[in-house]
Formats: sequence, structure tokens, C-alpha cells
Amino acid sequence: MNRQTYNRIRRGARSAILVPIFRLSIAVCGWVPRWCSHLFFSSMGSIGYYVVGRDRRRAITHLTQVYGDQYSPRRIRSMARQVFRNLGHSFADFMIGQSVRTKEDLEEILTVEGGEHLENAYRKGKGVVVVLCHLSCFELIAPSSSLRYPTYIVGARLDDERMDAMLVKSRERLGATNIYKGEASLKLF
Repeated sequence: MNRQTYNRIRRGARSAILVPIFRLSIAVCGWVPRWCSHLFFSSMGSIGYYVVGRDRRRAITHLTQVYGDQYSPRRIRSMARQVFRNLGHSFADFMIGQSVRTKEDLEEILTVEGGEHLENAYRKGKGVVVVLCHLSCFELIAPSSSLRYPTYIVGARLDDERMDAMLVKSRERLGATNIYKGEASLKLF
């Protein structure tokens, strides 16, 4: 078996496992109290820190590059563990956010600071481009924005078609339009 065939089979198996888990997580997170979802997925993030060695090493390397002069290696490892916990927490919010259907529901789980700047820019009638970094649960910003403004989301296509379809559905369910990176220039104009 060549490498390409092996990778295709591995991705298919991963999808067959992850998609039902994600669907179950969405259902459960829409039903249980928010703190339960946060506790569970933050704990999963902590476990992930120990299980996913490549990403753990990458987080430690990046934090060392930024904070190596200020903090000890022990403190940097502690910060890396917190990064994984925060990813779990954000994942919980993403799962919870899948059951959001109204502006009021979204406002219960999302705090917007500085929204008046976007509103002022939008009122000028020239359109607004918002660039987001992958901090916190950035995937909830699109539904929040699409409840107020016409919203277009530019993002990379995921390798896994089923996971990609779930992500696009999540982005578009409240009115946003998904645009794949590479197709963005013409569609945005």
C-alpha cells in the first residue's frame, strides 16, 4: 500500500469516527448546562495535552519563542497545558453554539466588546472587512455578525469532506455565506 492510499484510508476512518462524535457532542451540549460542557471539554483538552505529543511540543516551542526570556520552562509547560484547556473550552462553546437560533440565545454565550466600531463602520455604507485570529471561539463570531449584517466568511476547505460540510453548515445556518480560500477574490468583489 502506498503512502497516498494509506492517508486516504486513515482520513476516511478518522471521519467515520469524528463526525458521529461531533454530532453527539452538539446534541449533548445543546441539552446540558453550559458549565458541564465547559468542564468536560476543558478536561478533554488537558488530556489532549498529554496525548497529542506533536501539538504539545509545538505549543511549548512557540511559547518558548515568545516568553522564553521571561518565564521558566516549567511555567511555559503550564501555559501550554492551559492552551489545551482553553481549546477544549472554545470547542465546547462551538458545540453549544450549534443550537443557537436567535440573537438572544447567542448573546447568552457570547460577549462582544467594541461592537460599536463595527456598527459605525457599517453605517458608512462602504462595507467592512473584519480579520479574525483564531482566538477563543472565533467560529461564533460569524453567526453573531450574520444576525446583524450581510456576512461572508473566507476560510480554507477542510481535507475531510464530511467535516468540511459540517463546518460550512455551521457557518451558514444563520445567514452567513461561506467562501473558500482561493475562490475569495472574485466572490468578495
